[in-house]
Amino acid sequence: MKSAAESYALPPMAQTAEPAALEEWLSDPDGEDRILVATGRVAPKMALAWVLVHQWKAAGFVDVVTEPAGKGEWLWIAVRQLCAMPAAVPARGAKGGRSAEPQAPDGTPVSDHILRAIKRAANMGQPAPSLAVLAKGAGMKAPANAKYYVDRLKVAGKIGVEAKVFAGGERRRYRILDANGTVLKQTEWSR
Repeated sequence: MKSAAESYALPPMAQTAEPAALEEWLSDPDGEDRILVATGRVAPKMALAWVLVHQWKAAGFVDVVTEPAGKGEWLWIAVRQLCAMPAAVPARGAKGGRSAEPQAPDGTPVSDHILRAIKRAANMGQPAPSLAVLAKGAGMKAPANAKYYVDRLKVAGKIGVEAKVFAGGERRRYRILDANGTVLKQTEWSR
């Protein structure tokens, strides 16, 4: 016979949505205005879905609300900020195609603009541009906005990001990757 301690199993403290489903929701300008991110007794702060949604919150794309679900359970819900993402514009060369990505001041998608700035720094042997510099160049106010697009480029396999903590604080450098993940060039360490 098992003791009480041997037969007790701790249930999961929280469950989260799939990150791909969250990204699909955010990229659909005509989609629902709310999506369930997580449910449980404690916030799943280490889960990828949680981190992703809070990056979007920092960038001003969503807000995160908490609602009681009963019996000590909570719901965490992402709410689309209607003014944060500009209206979708037709994609160049596509008939009726739409792109939800904002445009930089030069008219290119923000992620393309940021990738070009990183490539330019790597080609010239310069330090990695700061998130503040990338955001300003792409016409955004907050460095967190640029971090969102840097993370998207990293997930897409276009760049690698390396960060180290030095005596003066955190520094980073970017690696430009080819389709196979081979490093083509890299920036110097940021200052």
